[in-house]
Amino acid sequence: MKRKIYDSMRKWEEENGRTALLIDGARRVGKSYIAQEFTKREYKRYILIDFNHAPAEITDLFVHYLNDFRVKRDILELYRADIIKHAEGYQMKVAQIFDDIPAQLQKHDTKFKFSSLKKEARFREYEDALFWLSDAMITNICYNSTAPNIGLKPIEVKSSKNYTLTSLRKFKGKYKDQLHIPYVLHPNDLKEEDGILFLPLYMTPLI
Repeated sequence: MKRKIYDSMRKWEEENGRTALLIDGARRVGKSYIAQEFTKREYKRYILIDFNHAPAEITDLFVHYLNDFRVKRDILELYRADIIKHAEGYQMKVAQIFDDIPAQLQKHDTKFKFSSLKKEARFREYEDALFWLSDAMITNICYNSTAPNIGLKPIEVKSSKNYTLTSLRKFKGKYKDQLHIPYVLHPNDLKEEDGILFLPLYMTPLI
């Protein structure tokens, strides 16, 4: 059993080690032990946080993060339920694309690659599913342009009240001559700052 769990952790590290790994199971079966053994063997440095002894400022960080995570997870589940209910005839393909988009964006890919769904996948096979996501306003299809001179309108969405705008500001500096109005959708109040319009999330339909 120990070897099987360890091998699964190695597979996670090799395939997608940048995301969190959750080890779930009954109490006192060795979850903490195998996690610590794995980090000792596989990493030069690691941080061990014991929530029985960690100060409040540390545990509060995890509590707030988990609350945000649960909200995001619930929203994604609502989207998946809508896909199953309404994407009649190609629910599986729509769900495949929907679930794979975050993983591809995390790698900073410049375009969605259907080959990540399966090796022989082609656009024509998933075309209806992709346009269903667009028609449902779940995704926005971005078409490649070699001369973006018609007025770009970048939009960045933030779910927390504390955030940075590094990517948006770089984009703004690079394409300032082609920009219309950069928008930031966030949980805070309406304001305009440094040429960027900040909108509360409930004003999204007005853009």
